[in-house]
Amino acid sequence: MQNRCVDMDLKDLSRLSQHLNDATDQLNTQLKAIEDRINALSLGVEAWVTKKPLEEEFSDEWAAHTRNALLAAATLGLAHRSRMATELGYTRFPAGWKLAVRTVTYQQTKTSSRLIDDWNEPLDAESGVEIRRTPKPLLRASRTIRTHAVDRIPDLIEALFAAGTQVADAVEKARKISDSLK
Repeated sequence: MQNRCVDMDLKDLSRLSQHLNDATDQLNTQLKAIEDRINALSLGVEAWVTKKPLEEEFSDEWAAHTRNALLAAATLGLAHRSRMATELGYTRFPAGWKLAVRTVTYQQTKTSSRLIDDWNEPLDAESGVEIRRTPKPLLRASRTIRTHAVDRIPDLIEALFAAGTQVADAVEKARKISDSLK
């Protein structure tokens, strides 16, 4: 009897596996279509969604502190931790521009002695950031990362708009400087 139960569960798992694989194929097709549409715009700018990571984890050294040690360290200004985040972006690879993911480590400091999450955040993508791994194309990331990325696509579009605007503003500023030197 017990074998029948396992067989039935494995059959269910087999059907689920086929459904997941079909759904993942559809997801990949849609992500590739989004990437192709962005590429068709010829923006030529890199952008990353830094405020809303796809995944994040915090350093063990912080988790190892007891509540009392944490309070004492925070009072002395000694509470630090690392936040490792997997971020969605759009960047250039040797084969061209692609949706991408990267893993970044942010060094954070406790901003108050309270036990709640009062941690400083980097002011921009370059502050306190150490890129741990080179970016890789989103379509080569795990299924979990790809599914999380779907919710961040609108944030990436906003980041691309901001990056493109910044480049356009810099070009205009350079033009004005050039014109002033004539």
